[in-house]
Amino acid sequence: MKKLIFNSLEILFSLFIVGGLLFVAFYIKPTATVEPYKPTVFGFRDNYFAVTTVNDDSNVIWAVGRNGRIIRSDDLGQNWRIQNSQITNHLQDIAVWDENSAIVAGDQGAVLLTNNGGKSWNKMELPLREFGDQLLQIFLDKQSNQIWICGTMGSVFKSQDKGQTWKMSHEEEDIAWNDVFVDAKGWVWLVGEFGTLKRSKDNGANWEMVDTPTDSSLISIVFADDQHGVAVGIAGIVLYTKDGGDTWQSVDDVTPSSLFDVNWDGEHYVAVGLNGVLLKAGISGMDWQTDKIETDNFAWYTRVTPYKDKYFIAGANLGVLQEKNWQVFQ
Repeated sequence: MKKLIFNSLEILFSLFIVGGLLFVAFYIKPTATVEPYKPTVFGFRDNYFAVTTVNDDSNVIWAVGRNGRIIRSDDLGQNWRIQNSQITNHLQDIAVWDENSAIVAGDQGAVLLTNNGGKSWNKMELPLREFGDQLLQIFLDKQSNQIWICGTMGSVFKSQDKGQTWKMSHEEEDIAWNDVFVDAKGWVWLVGEFGTLKRSKDNGANWEMVDTPTDSSLISIVFADDQHGVAVGIAGIVLYTKDGGDTWQSVDDVTPSSLFDVNWDGEHYVAVGLNGVLLKAGISGMDWQTDKIETDNFAWYTRVTPYKDKYFIAGANLGVLQEKNWQVFQ
């Protein structure tokens, strides 16, 4: 009798367990809470290729880089926020009119404009050439309000209405123009592969070749005034002019490191490139002092932007240099 009762209880208990499992399976739906993914501003491989400021009276900084990344800081880099560019193209450069208006350019013909501080970006259409869709540098001429963009296949674009419409201003050519600059006289300068240097005295209608003493690719050019200028490039090439660009001469043995950007801070030329190199020279462009961004820093850098007594520098990482104190934003 006891055995019969025990077996009955065992069967009832088993049925209870099976019934509970069936109830869970059919009537209780599991839920999971997944936090939305928030990309970090300075994550792994988040390289920034260009950084710019508005002016010395503004605390706004912008930077652009890999995978369509655009970031902005309103407090000189203490805090950053990611802009919604809605593209994944690598962005090579950015230029700004003021704290609300900016233009960016990059790979696959990407050109974006904002007029609301980066809350939204509008994509612009350019008359691209086949294999000429890598856009490398922007120059915003605030005196004439014109914008210049240079890139591959001899591409040079000009806009005279703040980026709304664009015109091709150079013939097709199997060359990449790495930088474009407008000097104090209004002449437009191009530097590119194989030591190629061109200028236009009539706002891009006609271009003339200017001789250089190098076959190394030139990456960046800047003028300090209407007479003095510097161009830098691969394998540490440094060129200078003191006659408004009519003739260019090289400075030997400055550095073996390739140089990717040169700028003028009002008193000095400053250049950056491979191996954490940092170069400075006076207005003549001849007396270069070789230094490093930071001791034991062998990273690559593609942009240096002067701001008062400091430099914002972009490349393998993004940071600010002030009196030999290098601070990486993170």
